[in-house]
Amino acid sequence: MKHLRLIVLLTIAATSIATAQSENKVAPIQRSAERQLIELERQLSDALVKEDAAVLDRLWSNDLVFTFPNGKVYVRRFAHSLPRRI
Repeated sequence: MKHLRLIVLLTIAATSIATAQSENKVAPIQRSAERQLIELERQLSDALVKEDAAVLDRLWSNDLVFTFPNGKVYVRRFAHSLPRRI
């Protein structure tokens, strides 16, 4: 039983060390892409809070389909008939 605990602890330690090392070797391009995605998510959140239709038009794809919790479906392709406010 003691050997099993030791094996489990060593496995966890080795896994965490390997994970930490691999996180440090992330390519600069990947870091840049991550920063861009985080910035776009921030812009999207701000636009939703402010109900900024111009920013949402820029961020959302024309193929966007969103299902609200109440089951209603929003299809961006047909949104031209909707008011400019969300």
